[in-house]
This record gives sequence, C-alpha cells and structure tokens, in this order.
Amino acid sequence: TCDPYEIPPRQKSSLNRYENVMVPTPKCTKKCQPGYPKTWEEDKHYGQTSYGVKGVETIMKELVTKGSVTAAFRVYSDFMDYQS
Repeated sequence: TCDPYEIPPRQKSSLNRYENVMVPTPKCTKKCQPGYPKTWEEDKHYGQTSYGVKGVETIMKELVTKGSVTAAFRVYSDFMDYQS
C-alpha cells in the first residue's frame, strides 16, 4: 500500500482485556513508502456513488456479482469490554 499502518494493534492484558493505551495519531505525511510505484496523489481513489444493501442473502449476492463490500456499524464506549 501507499501508506503503512503506523499504529500497532491493541494488546490484551493478563486479564484478557485490552490495555487502554493511548497512541497519538501520526501526522499524515502525504508520501508513499519508498519503492512504491505511484505518488500519494496518484494512489488516491474516490467513489462515484454509494448504495446500501440489507440482509445476509442480499449481501452474499452482492459479493458474488460485484466483489467486496464495506460495512459500518455504530459502537458505544463499552465496545472494547465485550469478549467473543
């Protein structure tokens, strides 16, 4: 990719909870990694339109016919306290 992800993933503590360590957001350098064949400006992509789909079957059909999908959901402050 153009920009590597600089923030490391959160680590679990011995109590199987995520440590609440604040990591400052790095400044955007607007530069790609050395050796990347495009400039930062050339590597940007923009969506033309957006639309929504609902339901497992509809999302599965979307994956088969058009490729990857993006999902979003609202989380609250206690989200990281839940375990799977």
